Amino acid sequence: MTLLSPGNTTHRFASAFVVSLKLSPPVEPSVSKYLPAVSLPPSSNTFNNAIMSSQGQAVAKVILKGSENWFEWINQVANYARQLSLWQYVDPDAVGRPALPTKPEMPAAPKPTPAPQPQAPQGEGGEAAAAPPPAPTPVTEEQLRAYDRELTIFRINLSEWQTFSRNLALLDEEIVKTVIATYANYVSGETTADKLAKLKNRLAPSDWAYEEEIRRKYQAVLGKSLAKVSLLAWADDVEDILLRAQKINLPEVQGTYPAKAILGAIKKVNGTFWQYWVEEIEKL
Repeated sequence: MTLLSPGNTTHRFASAFVVSLKLSPPVEPSVSKYLPAVSLPPSSNTFNNAIMSSQGQAVAKVILKGSENWFEWINQVANYARQLSLWQYVDPDAVGRPALPTKPEMPAAPKPTPAPQPQAPQGEGGEAAAAPPPAPTPVTEEQLRAYDRELTIFRINLSEWQTFSRNLALLDEEIVKTVIATYANYVSGETTADKLAKLKNRLAPSDWAYEEEIRRKYQAVLGKSLAKVSLLAWADDVEDILLRAQKINLPEVQGTYPAKAILGAIKKVNGTFWQYWVEEIEKL
């Protein structure tokens, strides 16, 4: 099978190539915006289908195994926490995180107001004469309406707190399920925020170390000999490392550089594909 022959391999490679084009920042002309106006060679008329094929695939969950995949894992947790509107409460990098909401207290129902005790008149012999106790002031309509308003607000706040508590439990469960047993035991019994803080302190590499690791992997993927590897697996690796490198703004994946790098990698495998896209990029 050649690189551009029909089939799933073509779709996966095309998807990886399109991802590289779409990563171009606004400050430099993006090749991707020219794609609709370009007439592709007949053998490579699979790019649009490739994008849809890639988007329809399920994304495997990242399992935290150590420092080497800390950033991928914490990004996964952050995305899930944002979906649950919780990230600001558990972000291990945040300074002065807001306090967790507390369970609201139910308002007390209004009660009749006791009437003031009158002074008892003096009876014969200087002793106070017993007086009947005064009737309490009954609850007013205004007090009842105010209570109804407080009760409505309480029910709203209670519902929000219950949703928050359920979401926090879901996030906590997700954290425990996506780390290896060693780390699950390490943070057992901690709050959700403290789990993330402890894992970060133990596993998060420095920004410089992570950038160097991504750069090394990026160069290794593009340096593979395509005649000796599965093109399908290689395309997956290209997509993965490009997206990871883009997240940290690695210079090597800015502008049209990643597209040119991918073309360079496939030049020895399919010269026609390489020549066509080099000419198109040079027109920009």
